[in-house]
Amino acid sequence: MAPAKKCVMVVLFSGLAVSAQQSQPASAYDVARLKAGLQQVIEEHDRIVGLLEQNKQVTEAIIQRLQAVEEKSAANAAQSRTGLATKADVQALQNQIAQERKARELAMAELIRSVSQEISRVGGGGQTGGGTTGGAVSAGATQGVYTVVAGDTLSTIAKAFGVSVTALKQANNLTDDMIRVNQKLTIPAP
Repeated sequence: MAPAKKCVMVVLFSGLAVSAQQSQPASAYDVARLKAGLQQVIEEHDRIVGLLEQNKQVTEAIIQRLQAVEEKSAANAAQSRTGLATKADVQALQNQIAQERKARELAMAELIRSVSQEISRVGGGGQTGGGTTGGAVSAGATQGVYTVVAGDTLSTIAKAFGVSVTALKQANNLTDDMIRVNQKLTIPAP
C-alpha cells in the first residue's frame, strides 16, 4: 500500500516539488503545507479504498441475493409447471366423471323405457291390477300396481313410471314419503 501512496503523492505534488526545487530551498512553511496536502491525499486514498471495499461487499451481497432469487424462480417455475399439469389432470378427470355420469343416466333412462315397453307388450298395455314384483324398480304399466322392493323410494318409482312423486302419493293416499317392502302402490297415468 505504501507504493501506491507514493505514486499518488508524486503525481499530485510533482508540480509543487518541481517549482520548489527550481527556485529556492523549501521553507518550513512549504514543507508543512506539502505534508498537510500529503496527509489529505492519504486520508482521501484510505477513504476511497474503504468505499471500494464496501462497494465490493455490497456487490457480492447483491450477487448472492440475485442467485437466490434466480434459484427460487427456477424452482417456482418448475413447481408451477407441475401444478398446471396437475390442474389439467384434475380437470380432465372431472370431465370424464361428468361424461360417465351422463352416459349412465342415459343408459338408465333407455333401460327403463325398454323395460316399460316390454312389460306393456307382455302385460297387454294399460291393465290395472297385475303389477310387477321383485327386483329394483321395474318400469312398466303406465297404470297398474307396483310392489315395493328393498331400496325403492317414491322418487325412483315415480321416475321409473314417468309420473311425479306428488301424483304417486295422491294415487296411494300417502301423507309422507315413507314406503315399505312388499307395499302395493297404484301407479297413476302419466
